[in-house]
Amino acid sequence: MRDACDRATTFFRQVFRLAMFSLLVLTYGSGAILIYFFTRDKFRTRMVLARWVRLHSRLLLFIFGVSIGVDSQNPGVDIPSTSRINSNFIVSNHLGYLDALVLSSLLPVSFVTSVEMRDAFFIGWLTRLSGCLYVERRNKANIESEIIELTRALNSRLNVCVFPEATSTNGESVLRFRQPLYNAAVISGQPVLPACLNYETINNERVTPFNRDLLFWYGDMPFFSHLWNFWSIRRAKVRVTFGAPIYSTLHAETAGQLAASSHQFVSSIYRPITGV
Repeated sequence: MRDACDRATTFFRQVFRLAMFSLLVLTYGSGAILIYFFTRDKFRTRMVLARWVRLHSRLLLFIFGVSIGVDSQNPGVDIPSTSRINSNFIVSNHLGYLDALVLSSLLPVSFVTSVEMRDAFFIGWLTRLSGCLYVERRNKANIESEIIELTRALNSRLNVCVFPEATSTNGESVLRFRQPLYNAAVISGQPVLPACLNYETINNERVTPFNRDLLFWYGDMPFFSHLWNFWSIRRAKVRVTFGAPIYSTLHAETAGQLAASSHQFVSSIYRPITGV
């Protein structure tokens, strides 16, 4: 009897979150279309969209029961307010679509994603309306023009967020950070702001290899079935740790050094998901 009651409660939780998700997607899409219509400059459009995304990300995380703790290795600095004045090239480890909601709830930011995501059903529509910047990871022929586009965005005081592992993972480790897109930070002179995501608990239990797939989206997992399963959880907690900004002119001269420095920080803070 208790099991049946729990299953019914979980099902109603999922249905409620489906309804709220659909409503917020509708309101977000309507607002985003208006923003595109009334703002002519593409970088100004992305800046306004980033704040619109931030509002909806906060609402969605509240509905989904996801709470965020924030730490900073740069004491005394309020990361969100600082980012309104200076643009940052934000880099983070990557564990799934939830990462984007978490980071965009803290910072007005435009994400860099692949053209495969742009062309995906539904997800592609969301990325277009959220002002994402796209890169072709399977073909390096356009890398120079992509770096120029990211550089222009940074020079337009737009926060740009990259997941330099170039894929989401199951949380066992932080993959190497690929360096080419860091050239946008070098050319623009804007700082690299490293961020480490640690998903700590699901339903007040530590995240382990046995329950991580409720949060992490990686490999060939179908998006919609994963989203439905994610909505079954009661609550989850994630901790975001920001490092001190890394300036190419002061601490590193090349994209490779920036990638290595930011990877070192994220790897030192990240707590791998293991069975131990």
